[in-house]
Amino acid sequence: MHAALPETRCLPKAEPAKERRQQGIPRNHDRNNVISFVDKARPAGQSALGQIDNVFAHYDLLAISPRKIDELAQDLLNAGYEDTQFVAMLSATGLRFLSKIGKHYAEQGYRVTVHDEDAKLDLLQISRDQLTIKKMLGQPTLALEDFISKLESIQVEKP
Repeated sequence: MHAALPETRCLPKAEPAKERRQQGIPRNHDRNNVISFVDKARPAGQSALGQIDNVFAHYDLLAISPRKIDELAQDLLNAGYEDTQFVAMLSATGLRFLSKIGKHYAEQGYRVTVHDEDAKLDLLQISRDQLTIKKMLGQPTLALEDFISKLESIQVEKP
């Protein structure tokens, strides 16, 4: 005898592509479609790329605090930045994430050192150091290499 299988339910059918396009939802999530979708919500004369560039212009990635990293991540999302992997990796160095990790370790009985929330960090160098460690340990590095490449290109484009 076999045990009864649990009841299964079907998920609602996805909206047809034509309906999504009529609602302004992009068919593919490539850069051009996402930006054109985001631009519909922008004031006249301001593109999503322009707004994202403005966000990056307000932050120095070579001297940024964990608190400012959180602000940068939120500002990017508010501006329509769609690179969620970049924002997630950025957030992993921000104050909210570090506070949660510290709290978790403290609850497990580890001694946690609290650092200055507004101390300036060189995000690019910290990321490079993490890459070196990952390589030494034989861990995957592709996502971190991509993150570093983006940080470098953002920093190079600054005036």
